[in-house]
Amino acid sequence: AVKQAVGRASSGEFVRFEAEICSRDGEVRTFDLSLSPIRTEDGEVIYIVPEGRDITARKQAEEERGESERRLSEVIDALPAAIYTTDSAGHVTHFNPAAVKLSGREPELGTDQWCVTWKLYHPDGRPMPHDECPMAKALKSGVASSGNEAIAERPDGTRAWFAAYPTPLHDNAGNLNGGVNMLVDITERKRVEEALRESEERFRGTFENAAIGIAHVGLDGRWRTVNQAICDMTGYSREELLELTFADITHEDDRESGQAIHRSIRLGEVSKRSAEKRYIRKDGSTLWANLTVSLLRDGSGEPLHIIAAIEDISEKKQFTVELERQRKFVERLTTVMPSVLYVFNLVELRNTWVNRQISETLGYTVEEIAEIANRAVGELVHPEDLELLQNHFAEIAASKDGEISSVEYRLHHRDGSWRWFQSHDTPFSRG
Repeated sequence: AVKQAVGRASSGEFVRFEAEICSRDGEVRTFDLSLSPIRTEDGEVIYIVPEGRDITARKQAEEERGESERRLSEVIDALPAAIYTTDSAGHVTHFNPAAVKLSGREPELGTDQWCVTWKLYHPDGRPMPHDECPMAKALKSGVASSGNEAIAERPDGTRAWFAAYPTPLHDNAGNLNGGVNMLVDITERKRVEEALRESEERFRGTFENAAIGIAHVGLDGRWRTVNQAICDMTGYSREELLELTFADITHEDDRESGQAIHRSIRLGEVSKRSAEKRYIRKDGSTLWANLTVSLLRDGSGEPLHIIAAIEDISEKKQFTVELERQRKFVERLTTVMPSVLYVFNLVELRNTWVNRQISETLGYTVEEIAEIANRAVGELVHPEDLELLQNHFAEIAASKDGEISSVEYRLHHRDGSWRWFQSHDTPFSRG
């Protein structure tokens, strides 16, 4: 190479080249050499002036920088995030495999611009113009940004969500000479977020439209969230309830038992409890409710809050109270009436209930009559009237509701005598 350079210089050409020169001590160094021909007035080269500059350090730095760039390129190519670089005009100058996977195609280096090669969309689905692309905005403003979300449509029509982190690059003089952009694929995260949003919407719809009251109660006993059914039942608005504790609207006679339930759930003594209790509505009236509570825990098992399901059973309770009142009325009526009233099971042929007038009529206690009747009703009936009574029971079984069948027969008194009875019977219920 040196000989060729000398030959060219001898022919009158200025020659510049690099060469490695071995010093006396054996060290090889790199020089930037130039050969300048000196001519006579008639143009003849009479001698050559050599000039050299030791560039060993610079060459070593260039080699190290090249090696560093090579390693950096390998790291970038191995990253799961999509990374590409551009020149100052936004043309792609380098890209890693993840960028190809995200976009669905390889860009043409030096020609393609990421912002215009693929269809981009805003998160709300609107098309994204070129000047609104995160990389284009960063190159124009000279300011880096982070976390800009967008959607890229691949050539096959599929779409990918990504978050962009564009950074403009400047030279030592501060002039823009390109940019680098990292795109993080967040498609899966968006799918999870969408599924979670749909799940929350379904839960909210179920929560708000449930026929029973549903609420979250804090460990301190305060209402955290309530659905509309609880507001309708109690007469309080959501805002009013959230300022109260469950004890504030609990009937004073049920507060102690209600607090005991809350305490047992909060301490984890039981996982679920159900009970009937009374609340006081905003207008002061009483609300009977069937309450079911359970404890919700977080992933580590720590208590979060209590879930309460409240069913309005006021109407049922009113019916039960009325039924009990009627039962007591019938019970008192049958106690004071002078005749014997009884209930007889026609299927099992046994007496199931009798009023206390039987004691005055036959001399037996109610318990004795029940024991004898359940053992063998024939022990009380006169042998000559037994078939008659059996036919009477068959007639009752075949009769219509409301029809009355009558019969006269004899029953055994405790003193040994036989007493005549006239019985009027009607079907009571059918199985």
